[in-house]
Amino acid sequence: MTAKIAHNVKQDTNEPYYIKVKKIGGVMRRIVLAVLFALSLCYSAIADVLVLKDGSEIECSALWVENNRYVCERYGAAMFYSKEKVDINKTAELLAIKQAKIEKAEQEKAEREAAIKKAEEGQRIELQRLKEEKEKQKLAQKMLEEDRQKKLQPKIDNMNKDVSNSHCSMSVYAVHKKPSDSYHMDMCNYNIGVSIRNKSSRTLHVNPNSFTMIDGLRRSLRYESHKGLLVDLQPGTSVSGFISFNSLCKYGEPSEIVFEDILGGRLVKSDLCVTYESSR
Repeated sequence: MTAKIAHNVKQDTNEPYYIKVKKIGGVMRRIVLAVLFALSLCYSAIADVLVLKDGSEIECSALWVENNRYVCERYGAAMFYSKEKVDINKTAELLAIKQAKIEKAEQEKAEREAAIKKAEEGQRIELQRLKEEKEKQKLAQKMLEEDRQKKLQPKIDNMNKDVSNSHCSMSVYAVHKKPSDSYHMDMCNYNIGVSIRNKSSRTLHVNPNSFTMIDGLRRSLRYESHKGLLVDLQPGTSVSGFISFNSLCKYGEPSEIVFEDILGGRLVKSDLCVTYESSR
């Protein structure tokens, strides 16, 4: 019966050591059952220790009782010890210490794994929260922009209308605002999209120097750069492009843009509004 128990322990635990028991009784039964219990919970190949009454400690890869003797297997060879030479209490004490170390190591491993799992779960939850927060911010930004565009649309429609004289006409189709590329941190850049149409029978020379921006303090500003506004405009044709101005941000948005030419006369487009604003 006991030999069968030992055989089952070897199969169930998959350990490199095991205990065979054929004849046990009294205190010996309790010791061997303690060993069986220890080995059934062990997951590491830690050697058993047989303690003799003279104080010697012998490491065994396998330990069992046979014919009233202790059998210690070392390096594939069996060594026999009579029970009179074995310190049973010390042997049981070392087995208990070994089992306690194994249980402590397993507990620490389980705690580490639980802590890692908890941290990973916390990280996953935080990433999900950040993702949802980002989506909410994007949605809120989109709604704000749509609301802003809706409120601006009447102003934009009015800004898109032509102002004209007998020689030419001008309209403004965009005003882009961003921080200036200059070294002044308090400067804003306004990039204004304009269209000029030649209504006369003569060639109209369109030049960026013909444009002046009036800021919120009614100051006249010269252009900084342009795109597509240097051309000899033929009769009945038009040109569109952007012209850029820098102004102190605290002076407010541009109020007017003026086009003045010897042949084309003077055109003033007022009630400008920023149609797009960027951080850079």
